[in-house]
Amino acid sequence: MSEKKKIADDTVIWRYMDFTRFVAMLEHRGLYFTRADLLGDPFEGTFTPGSIDALTAQMPEGNVQPWSEIVRTLRNKSYVTCWHESPHESAALWRLYGDSLAIQSTHGRLRHFLPPDLYDIARVQYINYEKDYPDIYYSAGALLFKRSSFAHEREIRAIMQTFTYEGDTLIAYEPPNLPGDYAVGNLDELIEAVVVAPGTPAWRRELVFKVGRKYGLDIQCLSSKLDLPPPF
Repeated sequence: MSEKKKIADDTVIWRYMDFTRFVAMLEHRGLYFTRADLLGDPFEGTFTPGSIDALTAQMPEGNVQPWSEIVRTLRNKSYVTCWHESPHESAALWRLYGDSLAIQSTHGRLRHFLPPDLYDIARVQYINYEKDYPDIYYSAGALLFKRSSFAHEREIRAIMQTFTYEGDTLIAYEPPNLPGDYAVGNLDELIEAVVVAPGTPAWRRELVFKVGRKYGLDIQCLSSKLDLPPPF
């Protein structure tokens, strides 16, 4: 892959979460970024054998670090927030997250919420790790590939990395709220609507709305469209 595929600003994205995480988002006035090694997938931030061969061939002779060390640094010093790309709600993700809610936004809103000099946003590609060998062309590249078994996620993710290189020297720094960090900003500009899970009673949807208002969030709180009756 020679370059990232451009994402249109009006691309609709969703972040599914439980009520507790929603309140935490409001309390911190921002999006929580999880450290990559805590996402639950041991393949996060790893390289395929083909990618390792290609990268090794590009490195100066005698200057190849152990790949286990490179992967450990990448996973421990990278933070992500994950979004589902779809113009519609996902019945599968509602089942996965259970009694929850979803933040509806767009790629453009997310991009304007996050400072471009600190965060990168891109689509995840789903590959066969045994056969495929994508071109990992920059430091966050390995975090933009997942196994084909996760293709239903249709993920767009924002990435923050807490390291850089000066020549061959790794320069690392730590965010203040380990093992993750909040990106603080105007949530009204990020969130287009809050949608509650199918089957959520009216009183609980009203509670989500009131809690949002209590924290100064001026947005719609909607019932799931999956609750709409058939048109006949």
